[in-house]
Amino acid sequence: VTATLPAGSAANALLQRLGFTFVELSLETYFVPKGELARPAAALRQAEEIDWPGIERIAGSAFRHGRYHADPGFPSELADRRYIRWMRNARAATSHGATHGDIVYVLGEAGAPRAFFHVALREDGVGDLRLGAVDPQASNGMLGVALYRGVIAALRELGARSFVTRLSASNTAVLNLFASMGFLFRDPTCIYNRHTPEQP
Repeated sequence: VTATLPAGSAANALLQRLGFTFVELSLETYFVPKGELARPAAALRQAEEIDWPGIERIAGSAFRHGRYHADPGFPSELADRRYIRWMRNARAATSHGATHGDIVYVLGEAGAPRAFFHVALREDGVGDLRLGAVDPQASNGMLGVALYRGVIAALRELGARSFVTRLSASNTAVLNLFASMGFLFRDPTCIYNRHTPEQP
C-alpha cells in the first residue's frame, strides 16, 4: 500500500505509527522556457517498432531511484519489471509520427537505441516528461544531456509552452541537469509504503 502526503504534514507521523515506512521524497519540476532552445547535435527521433526490444532492455536495467527501488521490502527485480511494463503501456499508447498525446523518443540507430524518453504533449500545451533513461552500458556521459535537451527542443517545435515532471529527490544527477536547464522545483511530497502480510 502506498500513501503520499505533502512534506511537513502532521499526518506523516500518523502514517509511521500505522506501519508505513518512508521511502522517498519527490519534487515536482517545472519549466517555462523563454526564447529558443537549440537542438543538441545528437539525432533524436521517435521510436520505431525495431527499437522496442532495446527500449525494454534499458527500462529493465537503468533505474535505481524512486519509491520501488528505495523500498527494501520491494524486490529490485520487481521494481525493474515495473519500468518494463511502463514502457509496454507507453508503446500501446503511442503511434510512430505522433505530434500530440503519448510519444516515445530515442537516441541511437534504428534497432539499437541508447536512450529513450516517454513524454506526453497535452492539449493545454504542457509537455509532460514521464520517463526517461540512458542505457547503463553506454559510454558517452553526455547522452543524458542530449536526451533531455533534445526532448525539450522537440516538444517546443510541436507547440509545448511549458514542461512538468516529478522526480525523486535522491536522483541528484537528474535534478542537477534539470536545474542547469532552468527548471524550478516545488511541491515536496513524502511517499510511504506499507507491506501487508501475505494471506495463507
